[in-house]
Amino acid sequence: METPLLTETDIRLRIWTELQRAANDRHHEWRTPVLATVGADGLPQARTVVLRQAHSKLGQLQIYTDSRSPKVAEMTATPGIHPGGQLVVAGALTRSATRSPDG
Repeated sequence: METPLLTETDIRLRIWTELQRAANDRHHEWRTPVLATVGADGLPQARTVVLRQAHSKLGQLQIYTDSRSPKVAEMTATPGIHPGGQLVVAGALTRSATRSPDG
């Protein structure tokens, strides 16, 4: 018996479902993605962040990291972000003044 191929819509739905699960399950493999950006020195930088929300209708991912870390200043200076792995996302980085519920 052959397994039917998934359509592009099915694949997108599955990806967003997993992203939403990861945002709510601290043990999910996708909970701590790595974002790769170009640093202030023009060299690639890879940073681990925490996925907190995935908004499929808006096409947005909300990530958290420690505001005291150097990666915040570098990511703010380079607004285009591209995570590694199997999902490719490009977007603008916006900094929130609110703190994580975890402190």
